Amino acid sequence: MPWSLFSSKPRQAYGEILKTYWTVFGPTRCPIRCALYRTRTGLELRTYRGAHNLLYFLPVLTENQGLDQATAWKQAMLAVAGFTEPRLMRAQSSTSASDRHNVFLRSTA
Repeated sequence: MPWSLFSSKPRQAYGEILKTYWTVFGPTRCPIRCALYRTRTGLELRTYRGAHNLLYFLPVLTENQGLDQATAWKQAMLAVAGFTEPRLMRAQSSTSASDRHNVFLRSTA
């Protein structure tokens, strides 16, 4: 069970981001991101809505445990109506990085 914002468990507010596992979009098209952080107390999996609104966090022992939990959270979110993954259009190898970025922005608008 993940800790919520209302948990009485003390935690470090910031940490070094190690990996971003996924991003999905909610019904309001706001991105929801799940990432693994290193804090003074160890590894922590966090899910944010937007840039700074923490939804859930969970202490994990290993990166593999973090990946397993992140996968479970993502599947649960995608099972709810209105949550979607970003759609990346395939870019040909001759397409520049800025062109691929613009394709991504158009596809998510």
